[in-house]
Amino acid sequence: LETLKLSNLLEIKQTDVSCSASINQFNHPDEGMRRAAQTCTRELSAQSTGFSLDKDLYNVFAALSPEDESLTDDDRKYLEDLLVDFRRNGVDKNDETRARLEEISKKLTDLYQKFFANIAADTRQIVITDPAKLKGLPEDFISQRKPDEEGKIILTTDWPDYLPVIESAENGALREEMFRTRRNIAFPVNTEIFAEIHKLRAEWAQILGYKNWAEYSQDKLMIETPENARNFIEKVLELAAPHVKKEKELMLEYIKKDNPDASDLEPWDRIYYQNLIKKDKYDFDPQEVRKYFEISKVM
Repeated sequence: LETLKLSNLLEIKQTDVSCSASINQFNHPDEGMRRAAQTCTRELSAQSTGFSLDKDLYNVFAALSPEDESLTDDDRKYLEDLLVDFRRNGVDKNDETRARLEEISKKLTDLYQKFFANIAADTRQIVITDPAKLKGLPEDFISQRKPDEEGKIILTTDWPDYLPVIESAENGALREEMFRTRRNIAFPVNTEIFAEIHKLRAEWAQILGYKNWAEYSQDKLMIETPENARNFIEKVLELAAPHVKKEKELMLEYIKKDNPDASDLEPWDRIYYQNLIKKDKYDFDPQEVRKYFEISKVM
């Protein structure tokens, strides 16, 4: 029982550290803190993988009997899941295979960090020379973005600029430019990284006896299999289709008021026209709601 408690405590501590490191490695304003958090994430991942592939540690838990009367139902369930996790992560493989799994885990951790760091570091700009393009945006947004000496207004793809533009800018071309520019963040540098992640995930899954990463990753989830996930999505799509069609037709009506030639709903138009419809039909204005959520009171 004490062994299970210590294992559970370790998992809790690892999760706490992992969450804190994950937030700080991408969001902390100090570069030194971001690097320290990245190091912490790598070491934590290595520790977790090492534990999951440690045969001696597995044998300690495997020696515990589910029939032990001192165990509660929760203890038994935890022990059962723990042993399953050991086996599905390859603890029963030979030394060479376990070493390869550790190597893959380390490489994946490094690639994940590079992938998301590239996204975090790649802030792109949109240059505006005509202030009229900002029509529809909140007054405080416009007042904080004055033209520079050359008459240019610089917007970035960071959320404080991206979201207001997508939500409120009346200029469709500006919304489209912002949407497309943000969607190209970390391209093409992340293309190779993504391909390598896909390759290593496939190898990991196949070593452990799964057809692919989807089968491996969903094996422990409530959905259980990729087929179940696909069937669920298809069922939701079928049920939602009539409502989506109705809403799309309504949004197209509004879009055609601004662009009579429009024939489809573009992704950069969706949020803007949703807000327009809410305001027109339900007298709901997101800009009016903002005053009740002053930033110093909600952070």
